[in-house]
Amino acid sequence: MSYNELLNDQRWRTKRNQILVRDKHTCQRCGISPSSNFNATSFKLGTNFQTNFGIEYINEDSNTKIIRLVKNTGQEIICKTSLAEYQINLTTEYTILVNFAIKNFIKYPYNGATVNNLKDNIFISPGTNSALIKALEKHKSTLAIDLEGIWFVEKKNEEEFSKNSQALHVHHKCYRKNYEIWNQDDDDYVSLCNVCHQIVHINQLIPYYDEVGRIYQYMKPCPRCNGKRILECYKHVQNGICFQCKGEGVFMT
Repeated sequence: MSYNELLNDQRWRTKRNQILVRDKHTCQRCGISPSSNFNATSFKLGTNFQTNFGIEYINEDSNTKIIRLVKNTGQEIICKTSLAEYQINLTTEYTILVNFAIKNFIKYPYNGATVNNLKDNIFISPGTNSALIKALEKHKSTLAIDLEGIWFVEKKNEEEFSKNSQALHVHHKCYRKNYEIWNQDDDDYVSLCNVCHQIVHINQLIPYYDEVGRIYQYMKPCPRCNGKRILECYKHVQNGICFQCKGEGVFMT
């Protein structure tokens, strides 16, 4: 069976539902339920934003791209993005999208695997985006800004990076050789919203254990779809399946 076929197996669907019920249909990273319909806040930058912002990539590897936008006034905003520098142009509308979490719910850094192999995380530095956070907190008194949930995206792709009524995902904290995914312990899984699922995959690798419990490989998310297996903006082409990973969402390392 391919990984995509495993996820569509009724035995996995049953297991998945058990995890969602256990977690009370709530994202275990940000504390928000999809039914709450907490929208992200977006700042439309339009097509001429480059006259107001300087652009600099400060970190880029196969999974993570981080961009610094510096206003003419000197204020900077640091965002995650799925775009490479050469993809940004003056004829496309862009937006900064800011996601939210229940206040004091996220424990940074969030460990979404069975081993603590987190990457260095610039977003949890107290000075990062401090002006943006201060301004937005006045308007969202019951929520907190997800420090890792600030994105620079094309306006047409906002939906992919916003919670906004998305279904919960059941995240695999690890994989185990000779165990079908529906036979692993419940502790190997956690419910995450679509935004938190992306963030977890960006910040750490997921271990694959051999028969005696030793890590012999890591699962690396696809750099094209960030492990989501589909691209919402291409739903009209074969239901949006990611061609780079063929709908698997991950690669072995």
